[in-house]
Amino acid sequence: MFVVNLIEKAHVDTVPFLFGALGVITLVISLQPYTGGLGYRGIAFLCYGKRIWQFSNRLFGVVFVALSILLYLLFNFGPLLANNKVLVATSACFLCCLISDGVTLYLKRCQTK
Repeated sequence: MFVVNLIEKAHVDTVPFLFGALGVITLVISLQPYTGGLGYRGIAFLCYGKRIWQFSNRLFGVVFVALSILLYLLFNFGPLLANNKVLVATSACFLCCLISDGVTLYLKRCQTK
């Protein structure tokens, strides 16, 4: 019960705005060539290196913004409790990583054939 009260006080409803801002920041960072600085580095980056960095960051940013919009709608119009909102937001982060890495790896594999 203590954790739920703590989460409710942390304003979980602002998480979609944070995710949207991080998605836009990732998109802005991906406009520049790879410099070794900030950005999303997932499984695709480990497999293909900086050749795939811009594409995977753009895809990650777009998916993260789309998921933030869906989270905003779900949080404001869905019947979720605060502890369920945290689980949904955490799952959305993992889903974003899986989608961006999966699509990037699939497209890169199709290009090399």
